[in-house]
Amino acid sequence: MSVKSVRQKDQLGSQLMKQAVAEGPMGEGAQKRAVAYLERALQVIGFDPGTKDNKFTAETAKAVREFQAAWGLEATGKLDQKTLNKLDHTLQRARKHGSGCPDCNKAGFQGTVGLGQKNMDVFSAEQRLKKLGYDTRKVDGVFDRQTAEAVRAFKQDHPELKK
Repeated sequence: MSVKSVRQKDQLGSQLMKQAVAEGPMGEGAQKRAVAYLERALQVIGFDPGTKDNKFTAETAKAVREFQAAWGLEATGKLDQKTLNKLDHTLQRARKHGSGCPDCNKAGFQGTVGLGQKNMDVFSAEQRLKKLGYDTRKVDGVFDRQTAEAVRAFKQDHPELKK
């Protein structure tokens, strides 16, 4: 699939999710075309929505809660406008920096990662940071605010490293 067609699908998905959210937060039980794009976006950034079947299931809600928690949002498990804004931002960053995750459990460098993503690279970085004495709280592969703070502290302690 070309970069252009992926971008077009992301834009269409974002538009459908915006329309769905305009009617109110989208949650468990929703069966809309927008759910298919939500499931795909969650998978790309590393959160497993379960079976991709256009149904907002308990697994989809769990993935949304994990994503919301990573960003420090209220973890409701429902797609609201704030969550959608962060989801769009995270998806665009993952696409731009090559860290979209068709297989987030694959070992090895997957590209630049950031807040709101989940994969094995983040897990490895958390393990290393913790071993070096930086507080990541959980070592779970989720790049959350605590992981971001640990990375900032590490970079501050090592100014010789490029940004």
